[in-house]
Amino acid sequence: MKLNLFVVAFLFLPLLVLSQSGRQIKVGFGLDGISYVGDLSDPDQRIHRIYPGANLSIQVEGPKRLKLQLNGGFGKFAEQYDGVIPATDPTIRVNTFVETSFYYGDLRLKYRFPISTYFQPFLTAGAGVLVFSPKDENGRFLNGATFTREPGEEYSTAIPQIPVGA
Repeated sequence: MKLNLFVVAFLFLPLLVLSQSGRQIKVGFGLDGISYVGDLSDPDQRIHRIYPGANLSIQVEGPKRLKLQLNGGFGKFAEQYDGVIPATDPTIRVNTFVETSFYYGDLRLKYRFPISTYFQPFLTAGAGVLVFSPKDENGRFLNGATFTREPGEEYSTAIPQIPVGA
């Protein structure tokens, strides 16, 4: 329920406010290909699995070349490392599997280079947040499973992100 309220507040309330300003608004939908590369990735594997995701964007028309864009999206991935991950403490049960759903939202500025009507490359940069909920192979949340990591090792389930693109 909290996630649904987040999506409504983050994506649709700004759309409502901006629609009252008289500026043209463009809404976009896209599909993502998501791949995990991290501490549970096999270091010898060059090609990683790709998982599906989706995103929604709302772009406000501004000056001819500069646009404001609000983005939100979601996805899910799973990864298992079959190698040995050594622990410095024998009481630690090192986790070798992770599955997580994630959601993100960000605000970006997009600068277009209108070369022609049909070709308009762009640069984009912004700031946002990524929220995730990692689970182990039994479906238990890992953020509370302190027995799977070194003493004092902490991690959050929400991190800032700086999206850039061309």
